[in-house]
Amino acid sequence: MDCDKSLFDAPRPPIEVVTSPFSYDLSVLIPCRNSADVLATQLDALADQAWSGRWELIIADNGSTDETRMVAASYSDRLPTLRVVDASGLPGRHHACNVAARASDGAAIVFVDGDDAVGAGYFDAMATALQSHPIVAARLDHETFDPPWLTGVGSAEQTESLVDGLGFLPFGMGCSLGFRREVFESLGGFREDATYCEDVDICWRAQLAGYTIQFVPDAVVHYRPRPTARDMYRQHRNFACARAYLYREFRSAGMRRQTEREALSEWWAVAKAIPRLRTPSERARWARRLGRCVGRVQGSVRYRVWYP
Repeated sequence: MDCDKSLFDAPRPPIEVVTSPFSYDLSVLIPCRNSADVLATQLDALADQAWSGRWELIIADNGSTDETRMVAASYSDRLPTLRVVDASGLPGRHHACNVAARASDGAAIVFVDGDDAVGAGYFDAMATALQSHPIVAARLDHETFDPPWLTGVGSAEQTESLVDGLGFLPFGMGCSLGFRREVFESLGGFREDATYCEDVDICWRAQLAGYTIQFVPDAVVHYRPRPTARDMYRQHRNFACARAYLYREFRSAGMRRQTEREALSEWWAVAKAIPRLRTPSERARWARRLGRCVGRVQGSVRYRVWYP
């Protein structure tokens, strides 16, 4: 049978080669301040990741006065895409995260903290999840860095799912979050007045805007707790103060606060526990609860909203 050669001789449209507008598949962003004593553990974990994608690492230094930058510079051979950017313009993790995001050039971005350490396979799990989900959150491991006396104190969150969300919407902790870049930018990044609750705030704003957050159990972050009861008190006081901010911003969307009776019950629990503060675990549990009680009062005053 004769073939019509004109079919073979006809001009064909050129093959369109689609190239990514980004230099990297993934940007790993570390906001930190005075992390010289713990940063190497995280950088070792990142350097040991086995992943075929293109990725960069940006450390946003939020005004460190120790040797954080020197520690970072010592990893230039093992982490050739590592850059340190100045994020000292405004104190706070939220500002450092935004500075790092603006300096990055990845199609997706993930945030990790300088005092934690990612687990094996973290990049692969997070990058795979971000191919089909706009926002993802890793699983937190509270055993690697937790001292034995902290077991049962109540710090083990985000081990099997997202955090329950203070009775409103679930969220992922800031040290575990990943975003497609266009989603992060559409949300305007972290709100820089949302001190100590920027992760909750952006997760809630995202869900109210129609985005979903996917929990990724195969992406593990080994979470480092505060080392002393005093540090835990300050952390939980700051968190509770920030909850008043969240209530001010999201009460119209359905966030509720505890009742005065529940608040008095919390204060009573703090008072009656004082005679039993004999062990490090008991002191840590008490410091966390006291911090939350004090923080709610401070937040009510600071944000001019009643949040007992």
